[in-house]
Amino acid sequence: MNPSPENIAKCESCDCVMDVTLIQPFTNVECPDCGKHNRVKVDVGSYVLKKRQGVGGMSIVFGAVDKTLGREVAIKILNESYSMDERRIEQFEQEAKITAAISHPHVVRVYTVGQAYQRFYIAMELVPGDSLEQKMCEFGKLPERDVLNWGRQVCEGLNAANQAGLIHRDIKPGNILFDSEGNVKIVDFGLALVTQGGKARAEEIWATPYYVPPETLDGREEDFRSDIYALGASLFHALTGEPPFDNESKSTTELKLIKMKLPSLKKVAPWLNDATCAVIDKAMAFDPDERYSSYKEIIDALNHAELILDEKVDEPGSKGLSKLKSGQSSSKAKLYGLIAGCVIAVVATVVVMNLGDDQSQNDGDKNTNPVNLGIEGSDDGGEAGRILGNAIREGRAALKNKNYSNAANQYSTIVRDQRISINSVMWAGLQGAIVNWLNGNPGAAKHHLIQVSKRHEEAKNSNQLDGTSEVITGLAKSIPLLQKMERIDPSSVPQIKTEIEAMLVFASALKNWEEGYTDDAEKLLDMVQDFATKNKELSEEFKVYVSLLADYKNDAAIMRPFEESYTPANDAEIDSQRTKLTDSKSQIKTKGRAVENFEEWLAQLDIHKNRLAYERKQEAMKNGGNQANQQTPGEDDWETFYEGLKKDIAESKFSIVKEKLKLRTFNQPETNQKKDQLIYLCEKADGYLGTLSETLGKGTIQSPVKLKDGRTYTNFSG
Repeated sequence: MNPSPENIAKCESCDCVMDVTLIQPFTNVECPDCGKHNRVKVDVGSYVLKKRQGVGGMSIVFGAVDKTLGREVAIKILNESYSMDERRIEQFEQEAKITAAISHPHVVRVYTVGQAYQRFYIAMELVPGDSLEQKMCEFGKLPERDVLNWGRQVCEGLNAANQAGLIHRDIKPGNILFDSEGNVKIVDFGLALVTQGGKARAEEIWATPYYVPPETLDGREEDFRSDIYALGASLFHALTGEPPFDNESKSTTELKLIKMKLPSLKKVAPWLNDATCAVIDKAMAFDPDERYSSYKEIIDALNHAELILDEKVDEPGSKGLSKLKSGQSSSKAKLYGLIAGCVIAVVATVVVMNLGDDQSQNDGDKNTNPVNLGIEGSDDGGEAGRILGNAIREGRAALKNKNYSNAANQYSTIVRDQRISINSVMWAGLQGAIVNWLNGNPGAAKHHLIQVSKRHEEAKNSNQLDGTSEVITGLAKSIPLLQKMERIDPSSVPQIKTEIEAMLVFASALKNWEEGYTDDAEKLLDMVQDFATKNKELSEEFKVYVSLLADYKNDAAIMRPFEESYTPANDAEIDSQRTKLTDSKSQIKTKGRAVENFEEWLAQLDIHKNRLAYERKQEAMKNGGNQANQQTPGEDDWETFYEGLKKDIAESKFSIVKEKLKLRTFNQPETNQKKDQLIYLCEKADGYLGTLSETLGKGTIQSPVKLKDGRTYTNFSG
């Protein structure tokens, strides 16, 4: 079947035509012809998608620009798994109608509804600030007065919804956003219920355990007091820095018992004002009849609590939070909120600096002679020279044995020691980056380069660059280029004249290799080989690097046959390709990208296998065959199926897991529900990784993050 025009994309670089039918909107795909990365399916109606904002249970939200008016908007697109579900489509359209029917400063505005790529979307007001959840993630417990003010604004927005005959049904910190002025905006009316001022019963239960009201758990009728309960639980969390109970993984029965016996807010947070505690306790009453009887009543109570709050009390958690009132959010706040609020523990490539590495501040001989690159103990002949000599000797030994981690540690020792000259630091930092790339660890490579740049900047600011050679000066200019997530064009690299320049080109080749630019990496490796052939006087480090060139050329040749797009027609082709991939993978000599490529290609075969099974089932249903309705052996064996996903999940390949899940259909509703839940979690995690990557791509982010083991990380990049 020929793809529709909207599913055809052209490469920005070479105009190669690509069929992107199975690709999600805003996916970054690699051109099969030239290797250029392109964002596809970015035009949604009269809007252009610019970045991914977040992932919800049934949808993905993007930041976009209105091509007609030029204004920024948020585009909410129904997930692929729900785009063919009439029930979900109806709910999605209802959400748009519901939200559009509410005109209030504290409710996000809806502009239009449309359809693109066979998916429904909603264009709405873009709220630029953080969510309440992100503020909680960054600061823990929040200032009492601010929380009361925000609670009042949420009530005013919910009151407007209630007057329109609606209840929200999913009030939680993540759905309470802040605009640029710090004012509240309620979002996500996807679970809203039409009550017409009375009660209604939902057909499904979608809820966050911490905030869900007891009557929802029982499937009983709900009214505006259900939203009041959820708001009370959200404010409880914001005021204490902790959710109302300690574990989200509870059965419905356990949850009801817990909610029935929740302690008073005053007992959990004795520093809070009595009136504040009384408001929250009443809002979270187990029996709806014991909660506030109107929004006016709770708004009055919140105003009263705010009025009697002593202006002179230094509220716990309020230090340094003045920016909360203005709604300003630094990049570090966004980063910390993403990390602490993530639904799934994911593995991401993050460079960590200032991790308790006690950099020596002892006074040493700052006026040292420049190091003769590769010659031990050349700084000052004293303690610094001894440390330098030992680190170089041990680093070389580890490098020769391909113990790249140990070699990296030795070079890092040189970079961190404040007594060692900047010349030696620059050289050692480059070696540290190279051995980390050799080890398949680009994040650590970038860390070494950042450390070196930092040391050079410190030396520059303290006038310690006198006596540095032109080579080292050139190295200082080149190292920042290696830190950027950009392809290094071989045609832009001048002829190599010195060993240091050859090392820089080798580092550039390794960087290109790890970022997927194999052809460019090979061209740079050829330049290094040519220099080595013409020059016999080489350092011990460089001799080792030259000996590894053949490994990368070998692996490039092994990968090349598999780099083109591959779509098997049947299971036999898949099995044949799997054998070829497995055999070829066993011949790989380098670490990092080459191994990851083969793992990715093998995982794609699993997706194709599920796709073919799905197509066969669809064809059988189309032809009216009974076999489509018959359960195949083990089809609903969820545990076995899930075991096959664990490796990809452990390696954070959430998009692959999601595609495997979408192509698998189970007979039992309970099993399909598990599948949908895991799809949701994978989308959440995938969105988190995308946003994290985008945030870190802007440069070094400063933010204190404390781990469970007590260590504190302060700077992030990568």
